[in-house]
Amino acid sequence: LKTAISGTVREIIKLPTLQLREGQAIVIEAAEDVSSVSQSVSIGEDASPVEIFKAIMDAGIWEVDDYALPLHLRVAAPEVIEEYIKESGESEFVESLRNIPYRDRAIETLIVNALDRQPQSWVRSHIFTSDSDRIVAGVRLLQRLSGAKQTIVAVPSHLADSESTKKVMDALKAEVAVSNGKYPASLEPILILALTGKEMVFPSKNSRECGIAVVDVMALEQLVKAVLEGNEDREVTVQVNLSGRREYHLLKCPVGTPVLHIIDHLALNPDSLTKVVLGGDFLGYAHYDLDVPITGEVDVLSLWDTEIFHYKHDPCIRCGFCVRVCPMNLVPAEISMCCEYNRFEEAVGKGIYQCIECGLCSYVCPSHRPMVQLIRHGKQELERAREVS
Repeated sequence: LKTAISGTVREIIKLPTLQLREGQAIVIEAAEDVSSVSQSVSIGEDASPVEIFKAIMDAGIWEVDDYALPLHLRVAAPEVIEEYIKESGESEFVESLRNIPYRDRAIETLIVNALDRQPQSWVRSHIFTSDSDRIVAGVRLLQRLSGAKQTIVAVPSHLADSESTKKVMDALKAEVAVSNGKYPASLEPILILALTGKEMVFPSKNSRECGIAVVDVMALEQLVKAVLEGNEDREVTVQVNLSGRREYHLLKCPVGTPVLHIIDHLALNPDSLTKVVLGGDFLGYAHYDLDVPITGEVDVLSLWDTEIFHYKHDPCIRCGFCVRVCPMNLVPAEISMCCEYNRFEEAVGKGIYQCIECGLCSYVCPSHRPMVQLIRHGKQELERAREVS
């Protein structure tokens, strides 16, 4: 376990996770100097691929997107994983590494994702332009770890001619793919299809099957701080949107900071807030507990202080708007109705696991049906059923 600050452990309590599941949280009373905890030993730029693999694994990089595998397993070349297994001896963890799907598949293409995840989010753009040196250093490490023959840097159109793009392109000799930023172009399955023409396999969502690894610039910044600089400050960059006032703030806060502390920092009255969403307007989750901590999965915190709006949805009118906008070519109306009436196995046949929960179907629905919420509910129920069986 690693912490963002030094202090005293006071208690272990239950709090909701980002996905509103029950999780455990360790409450730490900060020491008087509130110093950050730096525990890692940095490696040199000439470190071997196996040393890089170990360092990234020990650093515990926490990524915003929902990837099938952690960063070190998603990017590492097959021979690196095999060498680590041989060096580590027999253990339950090593046995689990042997069972990773497509472990023997070489990584041919490394995609660096600098596209912002969703509308009203600019965190990745900010990091790409303000910390390009770390981006270059991080990509070089992953190039050595993966052995990828091709590196593609995906940038939004407004950064195509920026100094940071030119610096990254010249330093890495990488291809630059310019996107118009139309949502959900930044999400892993859509990005891979657009840049390589290959489709990910569902429900595993394992990009190794395609010989591709995607890593975003936020993870690269964390990687370089922890692995090359030995700085485990465990800070995350969070964009706070005061949606009712159209104000936007970029904050750096330690992992584990309660949402209530951020609200106090911005001099807001928590009693005046009518809605709190972690993860952004399209991809996020509305939360009821202001003590929920900010984790590495959170890049956007949206706060509303406008009048409470009670959503009321009507029956589906079969207009097909959700089908027209679905980037995965699904029929969200039918999948969500299966979940609404507990026909979960039928939802599997209709492609519930192919859904990337982008939220476009709910956004365009004239009946205001909560399709993403129903689909998320269906996935959770299917997961519970598998655990019981």
